[in-house]
Formats: sequence, structure tokens, C-alpha cells
Amino acid sequence: MYIIFINDCVIYLAQKPIGNKQVLAKKYNEIDLETVIEKLETNALKSICIYHDDLEGLWRDFKAHCTVIEAAGGLVFNEKDETLWIYRHNTWDLPKGKVEANENLEEAALREVSEECGVTGLVLVAPMQETYHMYNLKGRRVLKITHWYQMFANSDQNLSPQLEENITKVVWLDLLKTKKVLENTYDNIKLLCRFAPLK
Repeated sequence: MYIIFINDCVIYLAQKPIGNKQVLAKKYNEIDLETVIEKLETNALKSICIYHDDLEGLWRDFKAHCTVIEAAGGLVFNEKDETLWIYRHNTWDLPKGKVEANENLEEAALREVSEECGVTGLVLVAPMQETYHMYNLKGRRVLKITHWYQMFANSDQNLSPQLEENITKVVWLDLLKTKKVLENTYDNIKLLCRFAPLK
């Protein structure tokens, strides 16, 4: 299943209805995909599940309606089981950024976390799930696919926010504080952390 966030709205792409009666479910051949996306973008529709036996075909059709940007980032733990968070635009977030032409996903994830947080000695532990976020950029519809990795770094180092990226804070947070900041983060980050190995 693919879960794509559009502003405060969400679209589920699946092989069958997701079983949530509060979410409108429609077969792919019963809807006009462009119209559905426009309704989500304007908040005329809050959520919908579109389902089809050929999920990958549905996903290809969906991506054809936007420009795809690949990004990568990390959920970083330290030896105290704290996680690394950034604060930008009055919202808590995890470090991530666009994949450059000359790098693979793992390299991009390590670079972005290092640049945005000033953290060194990052160790890639394991891949995590992808998240999907659609937004408008200079009049064009963009789908950002972010590839996430669990990482490790020692806590005994000076962190420095990447100010030119409007990051104003970088902090290690324990589980209690992490649960608190999840109240002020993006839905795709909440989804990622729901399945993350938080201790």
C-alpha cells in the first residue's frame, strides 16, 4: 500500500479497501484520478482509498500526474536510545534532503543528516520504509518520495543546525520528549515513527 499525504489530506493506494469505514473507498476504474487529486489539494476531500488489483500499475499512473523528487534521510539513535530531531518552520522534523545526481540513496541520507545537523560518525544501520508527500512548487505538482534509514551516532559531539536551510535547532530527545514533539510534526513523520524501533 502507498500512503500519500497532500497538505492535511491523505490518499491510500491499495489492492483492496483498507477497512476503515471513515475513509471513502473507490475502485480505480470508478474515478478520475486527476479530479480526486485536485479535490484533495483543495481540501474538498479529506481522505480516499483507491484500490486496484494491479497496485504497481496504479502507482505508475499516480506518479504520472506529478514531478517526482527523490529524497533521503535518517532516524538517528545514539547510545542512550535518544533520537535526533531538527526544528524548522515552527515544526519538528527529521533530517532529510534531495538526492543529488551523483549519489545513491544511502550516500544522500548520510550526507543530508550530517549537513543539516552537524553530526559526525554516522553509521547506517538499516533501511526503513519510504514516505510520500505531495505539494505545489512554483505552479507544478511535486511528489516527494523520501527513503528513510535507521542510523547511529554518538551523543558526545557538538551539533549545529544548518541555518541556511532554516533549521534553528538540532537536539537529541529521549522517548518521552520524542512523543511530545510528535504532536507538532508532519503526518508522514508520525507514520514513520509509528513503525520505527523507538525504545
